[in-house]
Amino acid sequence: MHHMSDHAMDGTSAALDAVPKTYEHAVRALAAAHAAGPDQVDIYQLPDPQEHVVRLIEVSDAFPEGGVERPAPAGGMERVVPVFPMGPARDFPFRSEIVQVTPAEWEQLRQGKLKLNRDWGDLRQAQKVPHGD
Repeated sequence: MHHMSDHAMDGTSAALDAVPKTYEHAVRALAAAHAAGPDQVDIYQLPDPQEHVVRLIEVSDAFPEGGVERPAPAGGMERVVPVFPMGPARDFPFRSEIVQVTPAEWEQLRQGKLKLNRDWGDLRQAQKVPHGD
């Protein structure tokens, strides 16, 4: 039997030092990679019930506003935040969808005043992803 070393289990090593095999690991690995820059970023995930797509909402004062105006189906204009989809990569075998917004926009998203251009369900279900510290 081959046992994983303690080092591999402690989770403090650099982002994507190993290809994530599980959905949970993939969420954390992607969040860590995206939070690695100099800016303070809070990252939330909206779990995909099928565990196919890693869906992250990244919130930072450093981002420009993510919302864009577009014609609303009911007439007039509405503000929506675009979702950036990314396909699986060799070192990241999951699809991902990323949203980058300011703290004010995140508040509006949770209140339903602002919406995404994809239906992720109830954004109040989003869970903060621990990273770094």
